[in-house]
Amino acid sequence: MRVAYCNDCKKQFQVESKEKQLEDNIIKHYFKCPHCKKEYIVYYSDHLIRKKQDKMKELNNKYLSERDLQPQKALKTYKQIKKLKKEIGKDMDKLEKRIESPAK
Repeated sequence: MRVAYCNDCKKQFQVESKEKQLEDNIIKHYFKCPHCKKEYIVYYSDHLIRKKQDKMKELNNKYLSERDLQPQKALKTYKQIKKLKKEIGKDMDKLEKRIESPAK
């Protein structure tokens, strides 16, 4: 388990990851300081992001099975992983802005 340090109460604690279902099938991934209850949002995910995360897991497993015996295939898979990771990051940033920006 990971240890974190709260910016508000200045106490150290074990991170306990939590998820909360929001509207439109969006999930908020977060943890809270058990001392002062400050909430730290890790990221938001929607159906598309979760689908890409599943694909990322598949590619990581594929890469691990290829890297020693098939280095050329592994390199191709690694490039796919890098591209997908970048896409997921952009999708998460866009979703975070949509959720956390004030309604107009």
